[in-house]
Amino acid sequence: MRHRRKKHPYANEAANPETTPVRLAELAQERELKPIIAANPNTPSNLLQAFALDPNGAVRRATAQNPNTPLPQLLKLIEEFPHEFLRNPILPLLNLAQPDFIKKAQPKAWLQLLRCEEIPQHWIQWFQQDSFVSRSNIKEYLIRSCKAHIRVAGELENTQDPQTIRLDLLLPREQLGNSSYGAGHFLIGNVLPDLVNHWLRQGEFHTNPDTIVSLIHSCPNIDEDILRDLAQHQQAKVREAVARHLNTPEEVLQQLLQDQEPQVQYSLASRRKLPQALLKHLISSNNPRLRRAAALHPQLEIPVLEALAQDPDVTVRRATASRHGLAEHIYSLLAHDSDKIVRQTVAGRHGIAEHIYSLLAQDTKMIIRKIVAARHGLSTELYSRLAQDGSHQVRMALACNVKAPQHILLSLARDEKAIVRQTVAHNPTLPQEAFFLLAEEANSDIQVQLAGNSQLPRELFERFMHHSEPFVLEKLAGNPRIPLDILEHIRIINPHIPPTHPRRSPQTSLELLDAIINQDNVRGRFYRGLQPYQIQDILQKSVVSKQKRIQVLHDYFLHILQFSINDPLRMKLLGYEKLPIQFLYGFARSPIPVERYQSAQHPNASMALLKELAQDANRYVRAAARQQLALRDEKK
Repeated sequence: MRHRRKKHPYANEAANPETTPVRLAELAQERELKPIIAANPNTPSNLLQAFALDPNGAVRRATAQNPNTPLPQLLKLIEEFPHEFLRNPILPLLNLAQPDFIKKAQPKAWLQLLRCEEIPQHWIQWFQQDSFVSRSNIKEYLIRSCKAHIRVAGELENTQDPQTIRLDLLLPREQLGNSSYGAGHFLIGNVLPDLVNHWLRQGEFHTNPDTIVSLIHSCPNIDEDILRDLAQHQQAKVREAVARHLNTPEEVLQQLLQDQEPQVQYSLASRRKLPQALLKHLISSNNPRLRRAAALHPQLEIPVLEALAQDPDVTVRRATASRHGLAEHIYSLLAHDSDKIVRQTVAGRHGIAEHIYSLLAQDTKMIIRKIVAARHGLSTELYSRLAQDGSHQVRMALACNVKAPQHILLSLARDEKAIVRQTVAHNPTLPQEAFFLLAEEANSDIQVQLAGNSQLPRELFERFMHHSEPFVLEKLAGNPRIPLDILEHIRIINPHIPPTHPRRSPQTSLELLDAIINQDNVRGRFYRGLQPYQIQDILQKSVVSKQKRIQVLHDYFLHILQFSINDPLRMKLLGYEKLPIQFLYGFARSPIPVERYQSAQHPNASMALLKELAQDANRYVRAAARQQLALRDEKK
C-alpha cells in the first residue's frame, strides 16, 4: 500500500495570498515550500528573482507563471517554460504597457514560443518581419517556424504523409547557438556506453579520426572486438588511443608494441597496468624515449629501477629521479649524479634519508641547497649549516620553513640581508623575541610582512594600528587573527583602507560586513559551473556508488543538451533506437522543429510524449505525432 506523502505543516500559509512578503521569505528557507511560494501572487519580486535560478524545475515552472516575477527573469524562463509564460496573468498588462517587450527575449525564447499554439498572433507577424532581427541564421529559423505554425499554415492535409516531408523544410542551413561537442563525447561515453559501441561498430565516424579518438578516451567500456579493429586503423592517433585504453586485450598490446609510429609505443608505456613481458621490452629498448616513459611506470621492480638510475641517457635518469618511494641506495646513486636537474629532483623528494639531504646541502648549485632548506624534518645540525649558507636565497628558503627550529629563525631575524629578515617576518612559527626584534626595524617592507603574520602578538597589533604607513595598515586589516576592536578602529580612523581585507577575516562583525557590502557596489557574478571531467573527478574521489555516479553524469548531460542546441551529436543521438525516454523528452521540447519531428517518430517515444507532441504548434511535428498515435491504436 502506497503511503500518501505528509503535507508540510506550513503549506497552507505558504499558499495563502494574504501571507506577508516577510513571512514568505522566512518560509522559503524550507525546500518543500519553495514551489508553493513561487506560485503565490504575493511573493516579492526579489524572492522570485532567486527562484528563477533554483535547481528545482517545479520552482522555476511556478516562477514563470507568477505575475510578480521581474521581466528579465521572466524572459529567460520562456526558454524552458513557454506554455507557463503564456499563461502568466501579467502578460495582457505587459502587452499594453510595453507592446514590444518580447523583442528583449533571446532567439531561443522566440523559437520556444512558436512551439505553442496559444502564442499571440501579432508576435508571429513580428517574427516574420525583416526588421525584427538582423542575424540571418536566426531569421531563417524564425521564418521557417512561423510558416509551419498551425495558425499560419493550418493542419497538414490527410493525404500528405508526414514521413515524406523533406527535413530541409524544418532545418535551416546555418546552425544556431553554441556547441558542447567535447563535453558530449565525454558524457555519452560515461552515460550511454552502448551507444559509443554502436557508433564505432557501425563506422559512424570513419572519416573523422579525431572524433574516434575522443570517443575512445571518453568511454571506459568499449568492447574488445571494436578495439581490435581500431588497432588496425590507418591513423596513428587512433592506434595510440587504443594503446591507452584499459579494455585493450594483451595480444593487441603486443601487436601495437611493434607499431612503426614511436608515439603508439610511448602510449603503451603510459598505461598503469602493463604485462611484465611488454614492460621489459620497453625498458630494454634502444630508444631512450621509450625507456624514459617506462621509467615512470608503477610496476617496476628495484633491480630495474637501479639500472635506470644509471642509464646513459640523462632524460631516463631524470624520469627515474622524479619517482616517489625509491629505495635509499637508488636515491643515493641519483644524488651523486653529474646532472644538476637529477640532483635537484632528488632534493625535492619527501622522506629521503638524512645523509642524502646532507650531501645535497653541500651541492655546488645554489638551487639544490635552496630546495633542501625548504624541506621539513631535517636535523638541527643540518638546519644550522644551511642558516650559515653563503647564498641569501638559501637562507630565504629556510626563513620560509615553518618547521625550522626557533633559534634558527631568531638568528635569521638578525640576518645581515634585509630580504632574509623580511622573509622570516611572515613565518608564523617565529619566536616571541623575533617578533619584537623585527618590529623595531625601520624597513617598512619588513613591518608589512610582520603585520600580516597570523601569530602577531596583541601588543604589536595595538602598536601597528597607529602606523603611518598605509601598506602596513592594509596588511594588518587583512590579518586573519586581527582582534575585532582593532579591525573596527582601522575601519573608522582609516576609511581609505580597501574593504576587501576585513571581508576575509573570520572575526569581522556583521555590522562591519554590512558596511563593506554597501560600499563595495560589486556586481553579481554568474556561476559558470564545473566541466564534466571535473565532476567525474569529484565523483571518483567521493564515496559514491557507480549507479549514483552515472545518475549525476546523466542529469548533467541532460542539462548540457538543453542549453547546447548546436551540438552536432544531437541528431546522432536521435538516430539511436535505444535512446532513453528522458533524452527524448528533452528533444521533444527543443526549439528546433526537426528535433521535435524526429522525436515523434522515434521508436522509444512513449504515448504521453506523443500526446504532448500532437499539440505542438508546428504542423509537421503534430502530424507526425498524431500519425504515430494512430498507428499504435491500430496495433492495439
